[in-house]
Amino acid sequence: MNNHFFDFFLEVSKGLAPDHIAINKYGRNNDINTGSTPELVWAKGGNYEFLEYDPSDSSNGAERLRVTSSSVNDQEGGGGNSGGAHNIIIEGLDQDYNQISETISLLGQNAANSTHEYLRVNRAYVSLAGDLAVNEGRIDIVDAVTGSIVLAYIETGKSQTEQCQYTIPAGYTGYLLDFSGSILKSGSNRNATLELIFREPGSKGPERYIKKSKQQLALESSGSTSFSKFYALPLVIPEKTDVYVQCINVSANSTEIFANLGIVIQKDVV
Repeated sequence: MNNHFFDFFLEVSKGLAPDHIAINKYGRNNDINTGSTPELVWAKGGNYEFLEYDPSDSSNGAERLRVTSSSVNDQEGGGGNSGGAHNIIIEGLDQDYNQISETISLLGQNAANSTHEYLRVNRAYVSLAGDLAVNEGRIDIVDAVTGSIVLAYIETGKSQTEQCQYTIPAGYTGYLLDFSGSILKSGSNRNATLELIFREPGSKGPERYIKKSKQQLALESSGSTSFSKFYALPLVIPEKTDVYVQCINVSANSTEIFANLGIVIQKDVV
Protein backbone atom coordinates (compact mmCIF):
# COMPACT_ATOMS: atom_id res chain seq x y z
CA MET A 1 0.00 0.00 0.00
CA ASN A 2 1.36 3.41 -0.97
CA ASN A 3 0.91 5.89 1.88
CA HIS A 4 2.70 8.72 0.09
CA PHE A 5 0.54 11.72 -0.71
CA PHE A 6 1.21 13.20 -4.15
CA ASP A 7 0.89 16.98 -4.29
CA PHE A 8 0.91 18.00 -7.95
CA PHE A 9 1.54 21.69 -7.27
CA LEU A 10 4.49 20.87 -5.01
CA GLU A 11 5.94 18.77 -7.80
CA VAL A 12 5.48 21.69 -10.22
CA SER A 13 7.31 24.02 -7.82
CA LYS A 14 10.10 21.43 -7.50
CA GLY A 15 10.42 21.32 -11.29
CA LEU A 16 9.43 17.66 -11.42
CA ALA A 17 6.27 18.07 -13.53
CA PRO A 18 7.38 18.14 -17.18
CA ASP A 19 6.18 21.09 -19.27
CA HIS A 20 4.71 22.90 -16.25
CA ILE A 21 6.10 26.04 -14.57
CA ALA A 22 4.90 27.59 -11.31
CA ILE A 23 4.53 31.38 -11.35
CA ASN A 24 4.04 33.47 -8.22
CA LYS A 25 3.58 37.17 -8.83
CA TYR A 26 3.56 39.57 -5.90
CA GLY A 27 3.19 43.33 -5.99
CA ARG A 28 2.72 46.32 -3.73
CA ASN A 29 1.83 49.95 -4.22
CA ASN A 30 2.35 52.05 -1.11
CA ASP A 31 0.94 55.39 -2.24
CA ILE A 32 -2.39 55.31 -4.07
CA ASN A 33 -4.46 58.48 -3.99
CA THR A 34 -8.15 59.07 -4.60
CA GLY A 35 -7.56 60.93 -7.86
CA SER A 36 -4.87 58.64 -9.30
CA THR A 37 -6.74 55.38 -9.85
CA PRO A 38 -6.53 53.06 -11.62
CA GLU A 39 -2.96 52.16 -10.67
CA LEU A 40 -1.12 48.90 -11.18
CA VAL A 41 -0.13 47.15 -7.97
CA TRP A 42 3.64 47.63 -8.35
CA ALA A 43 6.37 49.34 -6.33
CA LYS A 44 6.92 52.08 -8.91
CA GLY A 45 3.36 53.36 -8.43
CA GLY A 46 1.05 54.85 -11.04
CA ASN A 47 -0.14 53.06 -14.14
CA TYR A 48 1.85 50.61 -16.26
CA GLU A 49 2.58 50.98 -19.95
CA PHE A 50 3.08 47.86 -22.07
CA LEU A 51 5.21 47.94 -25.19
CA GLU A 52 2.77 47.50 -28.05
CA TYR A 53 3.10 44.62 -30.48
CA ASP A 54 3.75 46.17 -33.91
CA PRO A 55 3.82 43.73 -36.86
CA SER A 56 4.88 46.55 -39.19
CA ASP A 57 8.21 46.76 -37.33
CA SER A 58 10.99 44.21 -37.88
CA SER A 59 11.22 43.59 -34.14
CA ASN A 60 7.40 43.52 -33.65
CA GLY A 61 7.76 46.38 -31.18
CA ALA A 62 10.32 44.68 -28.92
CA GLU A 63 13.13 46.92 -27.66
CA ARG A 64 16.47 46.69 -25.92
CA LEU A 65 16.44 47.77 -22.29
CA ARG A 66 18.42 50.35 -20.36
CA VAL A 67 19.17 49.66 -16.69
CA THR A 68 20.29 52.30 -14.18
CA SER A 69 20.48 52.63 -10.42
CA SER A 70 20.06 55.73 -8.28
CA SER A 71 23.18 54.65 -6.34
CA VAL A 72 26.76 54.58 -7.55
CA ASN A 73 27.30 51.59 -5.25
CA ASP A 74 25.15 49.31 -7.38
CA GLN A 75 27.98 48.07 -9.55
CA GLU A 76 30.86 45.64 -9.36
CA GLY A 77 33.99 47.60 -8.52
CA GLY A 78 34.85 51.15 -9.38
CA GLY A 79 32.17 53.19 -7.65
CA GLY A 80 31.75 53.99 -3.95
CA ASN A 81 32.12 50.92 -1.76
CA SER A 82 30.31 48.75 -4.35
CA GLY A 83 28.48 47.01 -1.52
CA GLY A 84 25.15 47.08 -3.34
CA ALA A 85 23.87 45.05 -6.28
CA HIS A 86 26.38 43.96 -8.90
CA ASN A 87 24.27 41.96 -11.35
CA ILE A 88 20.58 41.50 -12.04
CA ILE A 89 18.72 38.90 -14.08
CA ILE A 90 15.90 40.02 -16.36
CA GLU A 91 13.23 37.51 -17.40
CA GLY A 92 10.81 38.38 -20.16
CA LEU A 93 9.50 37.68 -23.64
CA ASP A 94 10.97 38.43 -27.06
CA GLN A 95 9.28 39.83 -30.16
CA ASP A 96 7.41 36.55 -30.68
CA TYR A 97 6.44 36.15 -27.00
CA ASN A 98 9.05 33.44 -26.43
CA GLN A 99 10.77 33.28 -23.05
CA ILE A 100 14.18 34.96 -22.80
CA SER A 101 16.46 36.05 -19.97
CA GLU A 102 19.88 37.53 -19.42
CA THR A 103 22.25 38.77 -16.75
CA ILE A 104 23.02 42.50 -16.69
CA SER A 105 26.15 43.84 -15.00
CA LEU A 106 25.17 47.10 -13.33
CA LEU A 107 27.12 50.32 -13.85
CA GLY A 108 25.74 52.34 -10.96
CA GLN A 109 24.10 55.54 -12.17
CA ASN A 110 25.38 54.92 -15.70
CA ALA A 111 23.25 52.96 -18.14
CA ALA A 112 23.81 49.26 -18.78
CA ASN A 113 22.06 48.00 -21.91
CA SER A 114 20.51 44.61 -22.54
CA THR A 115 21.62 42.36 -25.37
CA HIS A 116 18.15 40.98 -26.07
CA GLU A 117 15.14 42.89 -27.30
CA TYR A 118 12.10 42.54 -25.03
CA LEU A 119 8.42 42.91 -25.73
CA ARG A 120 7.57 42.09 -22.10
CA VAL A 121 9.50 42.02 -18.82
CA ASN A 122 7.95 39.57 -16.36
CA ARG A 123 10.42 39.99 -13.52
CA ALA A 124 13.93 41.10 -12.55
CA TYR A 125 16.02 40.36 -9.50
CA VAL A 126 19.50 40.82 -8.04
CA SER A 127 21.72 37.80 -8.71
CA LEU A 128 25.02 39.09 -7.30
CA ALA A 129 25.60 41.69 -4.58
CA GLY A 130 28.29 43.10 -2.32
CA ASP A 131 28.41 43.38 1.47
CA LEU A 132 24.94 44.94 1.73
CA ALA A 133 23.39 41.86 0.05
CA VAL A 134 20.74 44.12 -1.57
CA ASN A 135 20.52 46.94 -4.09
CA GLU A 136 21.45 50.23 -2.42
CA GLY A 137 19.52 52.39 -4.88
CA ARG A 138 16.33 51.99 -6.85
CA ILE A 139 16.84 50.23 -10.16
CA ASP A 140 14.92 51.38 -13.23
CA ILE A 141 14.56 49.15 -16.29
CA VAL A 142 13.30 51.23 -19.21
CA ASP A 143 13.08 51.01 -22.99
CA ALA A 144 16.35 52.09 -24.58
CA VAL A 145 14.66 54.02 -27.40
CA THR A 146 12.75 56.71 -25.49
CA GLY A 147 13.93 55.96 -21.96
CA SER A 148 10.48 56.90 -20.73
CA ILE A 149 8.66 53.55 -20.50
CA VAL A 150 9.45 51.81 -17.20
CA LEU A 151 9.03 48.08 -17.80
CA ALA A 152 10.38 46.94 -14.42
CA TYR A 153 11.43 48.58 -11.19
CA ILE A 154 13.35 47.31 -8.16
CA GLU A 155 12.80 49.36 -5.02
CA THR A 156 15.79 50.20 -2.82
CA GLY A 157 16.79 47.25 -0.66
CA LYS A 158 14.25 44.80 -2.12
CA SER A 159 16.47 42.93 -4.64
CA GLN A 160 13.49 41.98 -6.83
CA THR A 161 10.60 43.49 -8.71
CA GLU A 162 7.33 43.79 -6.85
CA GLN A 163 4.79 44.11 -9.65
CA CYS A 164 1.63 42.06 -9.90
CA GLN A 165 1.83 41.57 -13.65
CA TYR A 166 2.73 38.60 -15.87
CA THR A 167 2.43 37.76 -19.57
CA ILE A 168 1.81 34.17 -20.71
CA PRO A 169 4.55 33.04 -23.15
CA ALA A 170 3.80 31.82 -26.66
CA GLY A 171 3.13 28.11 -26.79
CA TYR A 172 1.85 27.99 -23.20
CA THR A 173 -1.54 28.15 -21.53
CA GLY A 174 -1.84 29.66 -18.07
CA TYR A 175 -4.10 28.55 -15.22
CA LEU A 176 -4.84 31.05 -12.46
CA LEU A 177 -5.10 29.22 -9.15
CA ASP A 178 -5.52 32.07 -6.69
CA PHE A 179 -5.80 35.85 -6.38
CA SER A 180 -5.26 37.63 -3.09
CA GLY A 181 -4.94 41.20 -1.87
CA SER A 182 -4.56 43.23 1.27
CA ILE A 183 -4.74 46.80 2.49
CA LEU A 184 -2.40 48.28 5.08
CA LYS A 185 -4.25 48.58 8.38
CA SER A 186 -4.15 52.13 9.71
CA GLY A 187 -5.77 54.24 12.41
CA SER A 188 -8.44 55.63 10.09
CA ASN A 189 -11.07 53.64 8.22
CA ARG A 190 -10.27 53.32 4.55
CA ASN A 191 -11.23 50.98 1.74
CA ALA A 192 -10.01 49.97 -1.68
CA THR A 193 -11.08 47.84 -4.63
CA LEU A 194 -8.72 45.60 -6.58
CA GLU A 195 -9.46 44.38 -10.10
CA LEU A 196 -7.95 41.40 -11.91
CA ILE A 197 -7.49 42.04 -15.64
CA PHE A 198 -6.81 39.65 -18.52
CA ARG A 199 -5.52 41.67 -21.50
CA GLU A 200 -6.00 39.10 -24.24
CA PRO A 201 -4.97 39.17 -27.91
CA GLY A 202 -7.91 39.99 -30.16
CA SER A 203 -9.14 38.18 -33.25
CA LYS A 204 -6.72 40.17 -35.44
CA GLY A 205 -3.70 39.11 -33.41
CA PRO A 206 -1.80 40.52 -30.42
CA GLU A 207 -1.75 44.02 -31.95
CA ARG A 208 -5.45 44.25 -31.03
CA TYR A 209 -5.98 43.54 -27.34
CA ILE A 210 -9.18 43.07 -25.38
CA LYS A 211 -9.17 43.89 -21.66
CA LYS A 212 -11.43 41.64 -19.59
CA SER A 213 -12.28 42.23 -15.93
CA LYS A 214 -12.15 38.79 -14.30
CA GLN A 215 -12.54 39.52 -10.57
CA GLN A 216 -12.82 42.35 -8.05
CA LEU A 217 -11.84 42.33 -4.37
CA ALA A 218 -13.10 44.86 -1.80
CA LEU A 219 -10.76 45.64 1.11
CA GLU A 220 -11.35 47.64 4.31
CA SER A 221 -8.76 48.66 6.88
CA SER A 222 -11.36 48.36 9.65
CA GLY A 223 -12.66 44.97 8.52
CA SER A 224 -11.52 42.72 5.69
CA THR A 225 -7.90 43.85 5.52
CA SER A 226 -7.07 40.88 3.30
CA PHE A 227 -8.96 38.60 0.97
CA SER A 228 -8.04 35.44 -0.95
CA LYS A 229 -9.87 33.86 -3.84
CA PHE A 230 -9.01 30.23 -4.63
CA TYR A 231 -10.41 28.93 -7.89
CA ALA A 232 -11.80 25.40 -7.64
CA LEU A 233 -11.87 25.56 -11.42
CA PRO A 234 -8.71 27.51 -12.34
CA LEU A 235 -9.20 30.36 -14.81
CA VAL A 236 -7.72 29.56 -18.23
CA ILE A 237 -5.34 32.21 -19.60
CA PRO A 238 -4.52 32.08 -23.34
CA GLU A 239 -0.99 32.53 -24.62
CA LYS A 240 0.27 36.12 -25.02
CA THR A 241 -2.25 37.40 -22.46
CA ASP A 242 -1.14 40.13 -20.05
CA VAL A 243 -2.43 39.36 -16.54
CA TYR A 244 -2.31 42.12 -13.95
CA VAL A 245 -3.95 43.54 -10.84
CA GLN A 246 -4.91 47.19 -10.59
CA CYS A 247 -6.42 49.25 -7.81
CA ILE A 248 -9.51 50.98 -9.19
CA ASN A 249 -10.70 52.81 -6.10
CA VAL A 250 -9.44 54.08 -2.73
CA SER A 251 -11.26 56.14 -0.12
CA ALA A 252 -8.22 58.06 1.12
CA ASN A 253 -4.85 59.27 -0.10
CA SER A 254 -1.61 57.37 0.58
CA THR A 255 -3.36 54.00 0.69
CA GLU A 256 -0.99 51.02 0.62
CA ILE A 257 -2.05 47.90 -1.28
CA PHE A 258 -0.60 44.40 -1.74
CA ALA A 259 -1.65 41.74 -4.28
CA ASN A 260 -0.59 38.24 -5.25
CA LEU A 261 -1.30 35.84 -8.14
CA GLY A 262 -0.61 32.10 -8.25
CA ILE A 263 -0.35 30.76 -11.81
CA VAL A 264 0.76 27.51 -13.41
CA ILE A 265 1.68 27.62 -17.08
CA GLN A 266 1.62 24.46 -19.19
CA LYS A 267 3.39 23.93 -22.50
CA ASP A 268 0.84 23.34 -25.24
CA VAL A 269 0.82 20.00 -27.01
CA VAL A 270 1.78 20.46 -30.64
